Amino acid sequence: MRPSEKPKTLFQTASRKQKEQTVRKTLIFTAAILAASAPLYAQSCREADAAVAAEYRKMQENGNYGGGEWSEARERHLAAAGKRFYAKLSAYLARPESWGCVFPRLLGAGAGIAAAADGRVRAFSWDEQTGGTMHNDRNLLQYRSGGRTALLADGLSGGWVRQIAADTLPRYGKVYFAVSRFVGSSRLYLDRVEVLHIEKGRLKPLNIIRTARLGNTLSYEADLMAEPSLPEGRENNYIAYDAKTRTLSLPVVVAEKESDGDGRVTAGRIRYRFDGLYFVRQK
Repeated sequence: MRPSEKPKTLFQTASRKQKEQTVRKTLIFTAAILAASAPLYAQSCREADAAVAAEYRKMQENGNYGGGEWSEARERHLAAAGKRFYAKLSAYLARPESWGCVFPRLLGAGAGIAAAADGRVRAFSWDEQTGGTMHNDRNLLQYRSGGRTALLADGLSGGWVRQIAADTLPRYGKVYFAVSRFVGSSRLYLDRVEVLHIEKGRLKPLNIIRTARLGNTLSYEADLMAEPSLPEGRENNYIAYDAKTRTLSLPVVVAEKESDGDGRVTAGRIRYRFDGLYFVRQK
């Protein structure tokens, strides 16, 4: 020890060691956080696809359809995987380059993607794995306007988005028709179409369907067991948009006492045609 140096006390030595340990722990913790969040900001489609697909499979493994017995631990793992899945998916979809990614691994894991033909709107759907015969499906919409990519974080209320049709209508410009299905049980389901448009850079409901009042949705409820057995290609349990005639159509459904009033799909169709201002029911 040099003459000018003061002897270190045990407290000073311990404090220095504690600081060094704290710094090491901080560095290790920071590295762990960066490693865990790396897939969130993956530089490639392959990395992002692998990351979200892995989280979705963890949801399935710990969810109600995974085959194992329920436990609090599995429920915690499911909730944690669900949060990570949504965080990673939404973080990557917020990036403009994500439009080029078709997510083959995520689709292979059982999620779904429906995209408009103009490439400006697409919907990601997945099962939260928390239901039974009633499925708790969730969706997230990605859209772009003026070079900006954005998300409709709350998604649509209908459940699993099956398709998105697009058309250009007078007065309104580009309009999107998002068709979704909510599975209520092994028998019952609800199909819905929601009319949307991008206004001032935001994807919004467009209230141009005239029923009892102006709105942006049409829907029907039906019972699978009550549906007629029709040859493949002639099924009538769907909602459609015909761009040639600018017509929305859905099946005629009649109540069935055997299914507590839930409907039986018939061969008939109900049609709403665009009259230049609204979609109006045809007689």
